[in-house]
Amino acid sequence: MPFIEDSVYNPPQSGWRVLVMRRWPRGVRKERIDEWYPDAAPSAKLLKAYQNGDIYFEELSRRYEDELRKNAGALDHLRDAERTHGTVILLCWERAPKPCHRHVLLQILSGCTAPRT
Repeated sequence: MPFIEDSVYNPPQSGWRVLVMRRWPRGVRKERIDEWYPDAAPSAKLLKAYQNGDIYFEELSRRYEDELRKNAGALDHLRDAERTHGTVILLCWERAPKPCHRHVLLQILSGCTAPRT
């Protein structure tokens, strides 16, 4: 699979490690990341609504897909990274099994779902 997901706090896997968060996570050295790409992360406003409990994960997913649809360049950038580097590891601070925006991003990039039009 060309795209996989992981927590930035787990031991590094082999592949192009892309941090898809708006803010840099605490305690993470830059050497652990190949690329920081905040444009592929949900907006700060959307993340705050989810973290505050104002919306559930399903709503976060729907709105995030809408944001990605409006910013298709972010998906193109990640697909270009996959063509250039092979396996792309989508990283954020969240550890499994808690739901995370990178699950939504992975599904879209893997073709399991497409952003709504």
